[in-house]
Amino acid sequence: MKSLENLLSCVSLTTSRLSRARISLLKETVRKQRDLAEQIRRLKHEVVYRGAEDCDLSLVRAEVVRSWIRSKKYGLETSCFYYGPVLENSVLRGLLEEKRLLLKAADGYLERLVEMFSNRRSSVLLSDENGIMLRVLHSEDGSTRRRIRERLRLVPGSVWTEATVGTCSHVLCTLHQEPIQLWGPEHYSDVGWDQITCSSAPIFDAAGNLAGTLSIGADCYLRQNPYALGMAISAAWAIQNRLQNLERTEQRSFLEKAESGLQAYFITNRQGVITQANDKARAVLVGVGKELVGQPFEVLLGKQPVIEAVLQRGEAFEDVELRLEESDRVLAGCSALPIKDGAGKIYGCLVTLGGAKQNGRRTGIPETRRDSGTSGMAWVLKDRENGSGFESLVGSSPALLQTIEVSRKAALSSANILLQGESGVGKEVFARCIHNLSRPWGPFVAVNCAALPKSLIESELFGYEGGAFTGADRKGRPGKIELAHGGTLFLDEISDMPLEIQPVLLRVLEEKQFMRVGGSRPVRVDFRLIAATNRDLLELTRKQEFRLDLYYRIAVFKIIIPPLRERGLDILELARYFIMAIARREGLPAPALSREAEEILLTYDWPGNVRQLENAMLYAMTMCRRGIIYPEDLPAEIREGGRTEDGGSVGGRPGMVIGAGGSGEDQAAEKALEVRPLPMKELEKRAIKQALAQTNYNVRKAAALLGLGQSTLYRKIRDYNLSKG
Repeated sequence: MKSLENLLSCVSLTTSRLSRARISLLKETVRKQRDLAEQIRRLKHEVVYRGAEDCDLSLVRAEVVRSWIRSKKYGLETSCFYYGPVLENSVLRGLLEEKRLLLKAADGYLERLVEMFSNRRSSVLLSDENGIMLRVLHSEDGSTRRRIRERLRLVPGSVWTEATVGTCSHVLCTLHQEPIQLWGPEHYSDVGWDQITCSSAPIFDAAGNLAGTLSIGADCYLRQNPYALGMAISAAWAIQNRLQNLERTEQRSFLEKAESGLQAYFITNRQGVITQANDKARAVLVGVGKELVGQPFEVLLGKQPVIEAVLQRGEAFEDVELRLEESDRVLAGCSALPIKDGAGKIYGCLVTLGGAKQNGRRTGIPETRRDSGTSGMAWVLKDRENGSGFESLVGSSPALLQTIEVSRKAALSSANILLQGESGVGKEVFARCIHNLSRPWGPFVAVNCAALPKSLIESELFGYEGGAFTGADRKGRPGKIELAHGGTLFLDEISDMPLEIQPVLLRVLEEKQFMRVGGSRPVRVDFRLIAATNRDLLELTRKQEFRLDLYYRIAVFKIIIPPLRERGLDILELARYFIMAIARREGLPAPALSREAEEILLTYDWPGNVRQLENAMLYAMTMCRRGIIYPEDLPAEIREGGRTEDGGSVGGRPGMVIGAGGSGEDQAAEKALEVRPLPMKELEKRAIKQALAQTNYNVRKAAALLGLGQSTLYRKIRDYNLSKG
């Protein structure tokens, strides 16, 4: 019988041989993975920089290749690592509050995931449906924390989208709403991702909307990591189930609270039709003499601005008064609250009713607020996605009021509308107002025809069936026209629509049906078309650059939106509005406009219209001191463009000389010169030339300075022959 020592020696020898075999196998696996990684990098460079179309899909999936191509179009380079922008703390706090149910559902699972991966260098990420990081957790390994902080700079509030960081798993998961795993070289950037495998899975709310994504990133050189992907999917499912239960519970408690609170209440849907009411509400509203459920609230109660504000903009009102028009009764102590789904979309209103007020006056309805707290063409009370009505437009000039009146009348019909006006006048704002008056229950789908390449515009408008062309999504995709069914299709810069697409659009408008690219069956649609342009379409028809029959089809109502320079004192009202909005948004005191600055604003031509005015107020607030905006605080092109009737520049602070200098005799001589007004095209040309010079021919910055779209500015540079060199 062998001794124990001999037995142990045999076991030790066998174990040693097995270990060497495993090490050898691991080395061979790593070598093959490195070779494969190099093949994928070469393929990526062929696709991104040489436009190679014949890709080896055995190496990389088609959706990854398409994402590489899009990332390049966003101006990203594979040789750079891009840190996503980070939200300001105040904005992030608001987002976290908005996503409180998702965070409540997810936090426990996220902590458990980190514990499960504690022996690996890994990170667990939770993002919202727009790619903004809500939670960033990592293993207790100190090097992992340092790597994320120093190399990735990934923190809550980081905005990771295809446009900001390029191809990564959570971006593709957000786009395709399917689980996916990406390995080092499959990421767009060659820097920072070389040994990272990331797995992502989607999370949906109770309404079926994407609520966010869960991602697990780990330092792993193996291409396949099924364990991490499986854990991401399982955890996402668990979070999703808890989120949906929390949403349903909150909605039930919402209604139970109203029912048990000894209050009369009724609920309307998004269209203002009453869908539910308790007996107390029937008792309070007995004077209306009609059944409540199934009736639009306006039929029973008359016009109610409070309820309209809730349904249109999501505002909440507490302790207000409602006047019943037919009986002239006033109900005090009422409230109106929005009912939203998990994605934050309004789908109804809960109205609680107080008692009748004797000899009361209608004092409890708050005035409509004009501060949106948001930036960008802020004519409307709240953000543009929720929309608003014509009453929210800032200004009272005859030119604006006449345009609003015509637009209101046009909105009440079902005919197509053409909005015409210069860049920056607010054509999309008018389109949204018309939509909210005519089809508020349906979607508003906006398409910028100038921003779509000719090769893509047909599939973008009409959609395509799976396999219709190389690179097509295998499931196919609906186009913008199909997505606008039941609502409004807004075609901006329609003058740039290719001639070969125009007859197809004409047929859709005539027959209200179309076929997807590669499809064989017609798709019926019902939508309202609003088109917009800053060019003379009739002139284009004479040049045979636009079809005359399409023009007459889309221009049943042709509405001219006045440029800012024709709106008189609206300029000052808008300037003060923007100052107040920016001050509230930035947490700053609102400065006043000096008389001299007001004169400049009123005499300047505003080629960029309202967009330019908003940018100018942001610039002036940044530059001003002591709470007053003087002429020298305004952008140079506005300060130099504002002229008095005698041709001299409007002055600055008392006792100061504004301009390039010069003697009093020179200034007197300048005043003696006769200054003739320049034609509009010359003024526009000079403004563009100056903006390009200020930004060293950076078109993106120049467009922002002028308040123009980049595509519009490119076209004007070409028209005015202002190309560099």
